[in-house]
Formats: sequence, C-alpha cells, structure tokens
Amino acid sequence: RRLPFPNAECAMAMYKVIEVMESGISVIFLGASSLPLQKVEMELNRMSSQGWSLAFQVMEKKRYLLFWNVDRMILTFMKG
Repeated sequence: RRLPFPNAECAMAMYKVIEVMESGISVIFLGASSLPLQKVEMELNRMSSQGWSLAFQVMEKKRYLLFWNVDRMILTFMKG
C-alpha cells in the first residue's frame, strides 16, 4: 500500500487551543462587558510569530456565578 505523502507520519498537523474570556468582575459591576480585544490581538500576534496560523474560532457564552454570563472566545491554531 502506498501512502499519499512520501513520509506521511511526519506530515501530521499540530493544534493548539487558547481561551480568551472577558473579566468576570467587570460583568458583575457593569452588567455587561466585551472581550479584551488587546489580549486577543496580542495572542494572535504571539502565535503567528511562532509559526502558528489560526484554524478556527468559536464564541460562546458561559455562565458566571449564578446570574451573569461572560463571553468566551476559543482560538484554535494549526502548525504543519
């Protein structure tokens, strides 16, 4: 049987997952907040300088304590 790549076991991609959340304290005091865009930008620049590229992202709301929801962004990076 012939493999699709000459060295197929080395052609495997690597993935890294990073979570960025808004601050829970600002949600309690302000009632609503947004994602820290400077932190998102910093993470994207840091990962791309290391050779990672953004594969996909997911936004979700997560329950915080009893009454509040916080936004969470999950970034998945791919290399190889």
